[in-house]
Amino acid sequence: MSIFAMPQSDISDGDIKVLFLHGLAGSPDGAKATHLRAEWKARSPVLRTRELLDLSKRDNRLSLRGASREELDSAMEPAYEDACAAVRYFDPDIVVGSSLGGALLAKMVMEDKWNGNCVFLAPAIDSLLGDVTLPEMRSAVWILGECDDITPNIFNIRHCRASSGQLMVSRDDNHQLEKALAGGLIDSAITTSLEISCAEK
Repeated sequence: MSIFAMPQSDISDGDIKVLFLHGLAGSPDGAKATHLRAEWKARSPVLRTRELLDLSKRDNRLSLRGASREELDSAMEPAYEDACAAVRYFDPDIVVGSSLGGALLAKMVMEDKWNGNCVFLAPAIDSLLGDVTLPEMRSAVWILGECDDITPNIFNIRHCRASSGQLMVSRDDNHQLEKALAGGLIDSAITTSLEISCAEK
């Protein structure tokens, strides 16, 4: 397996279909979505995040930490429906989820809505889904920013390890993973996930 492969490698010469799920404050016009569209012809749906954004701003909290499980589930449902619809419609080869998108991807995996290749970019699993257990995902690749102050890395490291995933840490990077994007690490993660699943067939 090649963790330094770039999208120009043989594995992307075919028609690899990449689906990108953006974060809470992100959009299909954000830096990651734009890059993945240019390099991989990725699709990125608009996720309905209004309820989650409103919940995060309620009482000037600017956080979802104080929200109840019922509030979170209800606010997340529109975005989850959008993610599931995108998987059904686009039938991707790999799904890349960033922060909220990573939590939606995890939820789809747990509910057997997606069982293919995954790339988790600093996923907000614990803050949005609570204490969950992910199934084995040997071809899943996780990228975490070394200096992430939004989503504690310890939780994602545990999820990655428990699900037998592959971990990549972007040095001196934050939750937005700007350095991982600029340095090609996200492209490498996509290629790595695809190569692992090909090797296991």
